[in-house]
Amino acid sequence: RFPRADFAVATRGSRGSLLLARDPELTPLGGDAVQSAGAPVACCCGSFGPYATVACDAWPLSPGGRVVDSTGAGDVFIGGFLHAWLDGKPLAVALATGSWVAAQKLQVQGARLGPNFDASKLPM
Repeated sequence: RFPRADFAVATRGSRGSLLLARDPELTPLGGDAVQSAGAPVACCCGSFGPYATVACDAWPLSPGGRVVDSTGAGDVFIGGFLHAWLDGKPLAVALATGSWVAAQKLQVQGARLGPNFDASKLPM
């Protein structure tokens, strides 16, 4: 149906994210890379029919953090995912990075991360 797509990503809100990869040999999944980085999320690799899958938990909010506004969280998730993937990180790390960025966004008002967002604090 999408002959050129190597993978597809779906966000699942508080349940995390899911990725389906057409050919895991061409697109490294890297499920163990997230755990070895000490991230507080789990990413599991598996399969669904002919596709390889990666499912990652949602990144927990910072201690004392609370959801202020979910507007734009999916957009910044995709931005964080693309940042990591284009930097050569495995797909599981890219999902976890997107989740971390989205968790930061949830804690601020408005559709953007805001002026205090510090990308140098990316955990992976």
